[in-house]
Amino acid sequence: MARRINSKKYRAAQKAKAEAEAKAKAERKYYQEINQKVCPNCGAQNTALILYGLMNFDESLKRNLANNWVVLGGCDLSETNPAYECNECHHTWK
Repeated sequence: MARRINSKKYRAAQKAKAEAEAKAKAERKYYQEINQKVCPNCGAQNTALILYGLMNFDESLKRNLANNWVVLGGCDLSETNPAYECNECHHTWK
């Protein structure tokens, strides 16, 4: 008969793991939806969100960069900065 683990630490770790997985799934869905935006210049549905500021290069950011879901826009934080970039023609827009 298998023993069941009932420690509070184990349950808390399992809960934290499930929450992290749900957050990662929601983040992937968000970036995939952005990737489907239509470029106003060429009409392609292959766009990326432009991120500004100092980035923490964690695994999530590296994965999003590799999938072309995000591009880095630099450290200049301004309200006039474009929000999206087309991965096909590299046109940027707000």
